[in-house]
Amino acid sequence: PVGGLSIHRNILRADPINTQDMRRARAALQKRFGTPLAPFEQLEFTHAVATGGTVQRLGRLINAARGTPDATLDGMVFCRRELAQCLRTIQEAKDSQARRSIPGMDPSRADILLGGGLIFEALSNRLQIQEWTVSMSALRAGILIAPRW
Repeated sequence: PVGGLSIHRNILRADPINTQDMRRARAALQKRFGTPLAPFEQLEFTHAVATGGTVQRLGRLINAARGTPDATLDGMVFCRRELAQCLRTIQEAKDSQARRSIPGMDPSRADILLGGGLIFEALSNRLQIQEWTVSMSALRAGILIAPRW
């Protein structure tokens, strides 16, 4: 099991979040994703679609940083540079209260969003994903609307 909550509870638990803990979290994710992602590294895709609460909340923060806080999330595309800036903004917040005040932040996810964002960063780095598209649909919806082959 790997998720934003696990990363937060096991590594990023102290405020302020320091560079050493960020390094430890990144190393843990690199190790965790090494073997499972190896077969996909040769596929050379640069774009991925993500579903779920973490990517939607990252999308809200990125939209706020772009100056378009009310922009639609479904179909929104963000790049690795925007993700990196978003993660820096969260990390540099001195405590939970400061994280909750970041424009676009969901207060209920302020403490665990960095862990989830680091997962997207690790996937981006490992698989060379340059852009992410936010989808408000879930995998179940995608299966339901998939054409017959």
